[in-house]
Amino acid sequence: YDGAARAMPVRYSDLDLRQSQDAAALLSRLQQAATSSCTPSQAANSNPRMRRAIDRCRQEAVASAVARIN
Repeated sequence: YDGAARAMPVRYSDLDLRQSQDAAALLSRLQQAATSSCTPSQAANSNPRMRRAIDRCRQEAVASAVARIN
């Protein structure tokens, strides 16, 4: 596992980001995409160092997506 997230499309044209519930829905979609994008094999998942890298990958993927949307 190299720690890099794969790009995944997240659609949000159906959301009004001025509404807090829609903004929360988008954040949830981004988190789900990051989880899918940053998930390695089961073997890597059991290694504590890899686990931290996976968590960091997910956090960075969400932060990057939010920054692009803003």
